[in-house]
Amino acid sequence: MLAREGHETSLAAARLPTDEVRDTLEKSPNHYPALEEEAEAFIKLLQPGEDLLGALKEWLRAEHGIVVKVLPVATMPNWRRRYDRHTNRLFISERLSPFDQLREVAMEASLIRMQVAIAAQVQKFKLSSDEARRLMRFEMARYAAHALMMPYDEFLAACQRSKYDIDVLRSRFAVSFEQAANRVTMLGREDAEGVPFFMTEVDQAGNSFRRAGAKGYPQARFGGLCPKLPVHAAFSQPAQILTEAVDMPDGTQFMVIARTLEGPQGAFNERPRRTALLLGCYIEYKDNIVYGTALPAGRTPEGDVLTVPIGPACRVCERAGCLARAEAPITKPLGLDEMVAGLSAFDFV
Repeated sequence: MLAREGHETSLAAARLPTDEVRDTLEKSPNHYPALEEEAEAFIKLLQPGEDLLGALKEWLRAEHGIVVKVLPVATMPNWRRRYDRHTNRLFISERLSPFDQLREVAMEASLIRMQVAIAAQVQKFKLSSDEARRLMRFEMARYAAHALMMPYDEFLAACQRSKYDIDVLRSRFAVSFEQAANRVTMLGREDAEGVPFFMTEVDQAGNSFRRAGAKGYPQARFGGLCPKLPVHAAFSQPAQILTEAVDMPDGTQFMVIARTLEGPQGAFNERPRRTALLLGCYIEYKDNIVYGTALPAGRTPEGDVLTVPIGPACRVCERAGCLARAEAPITKPLGLDEMVAGLSAFDFV
């Protein structure tokens, strides 16, 4: 837009810090052993019992003189969390659910207690700007907070016993669906590895907020932008878990589940923020996961599970006759035969 108006800009040739951080996280396995070790040591120090939030508040007060206080919407209209250095108080918005309030306090405690480990992990990413490094620091603090809320060994054992039932896990650890789903993508410890899940979160307009995976997000094989994925249908069935087996053009098959997530609570005259989470893994793990029992009971003539044919994204998908196609593939010439009209919005040869 700036270029069309005659203004010079270098944005086209450079990634924004948010893009750099997002790309880095998508390519990296979502498991950081140093942060896991620090979280385990912190838990042993806290001895939280059934009240992690109370233990974190007491640690912040006793060790650093920081008092945690929940403030009303009118006082904090635009913030989730704010630390006041002058009064040494950490303010949390009442908009947040109890689960998100816990995560915000855990993030603040992690940034203090694990600052050396977090800084070392950020340094390993070799990011190009200070702003990108600051953003990555927040992402690593979020990771550390999840590790505090759901300790690795205990969480992995619960996953295996419940067959990765996210609702069971969220109840057992007193966390949200989104937090438990995030955590199952972090189970990549070499000697105690879980099912290698990956996840992506989108809004109703299709914007992607976060992509991660136990072995990195499988961008090349999965993509995640196909309109036939259940993550888009989830908005019409809020809070319901949708389960599907999907098939990529190269024959790779995945099992995916999707569910809507509710953001911070809005006032009566505000529209609440709603996103949807897609959690997936390769189809061969379906027998280890409770959602595998919800896949279609029918079989193909070859004995395979019935799947939904999807693609990575319309621009690079070569499936013919797709009713959901939004754009023509860049890898094929358009079919411009006036005597033939296909089912897809774009015909190609």
